[in-house]
Amino acid sequence: MHRFIFSIRLTEEVEFDRAFTFKYSTRPPARVSELKDDVSTEEKERRLKVLMDLQYEISKRRNETLSDIIVEMLVDSQLPAMCSVALLNALNYIKETYNITTDKNEIIYILYAFA
Repeated sequence: MHRFIFSIRLTEEVEFDRAFTFKYSTRPPARVSELKDDVSTEEKERRLKVLMDLQYEISKRRNETLSDIIVEMLVDSQLPAMCSVALLNALNYIKETYNITTDKNEIIYILYAFA
């Protein structure tokens, strides 16, 4: 439990832009897989949710500071679109990746407005 609390406190202190989190599972032949995994699946899921909820709030707060700011982006691909919205993958000048969701009717404007 102390490692999980450390992870929460570290996340609160550092305020990562984003985090890629997952439930721990053994990965043979990694040496760590020889250690006893004494955390139940339910507890792993609870901890993951707590950490993801915390990171979501941090990311949301940090992203809200960018509201009404214009940033030049390179839209490098359109992710598979199976519904009425378009999901674009974009990159800014410091190589941060963003997924942009927009109405499919607006996609032409986004892609060609500055062509």
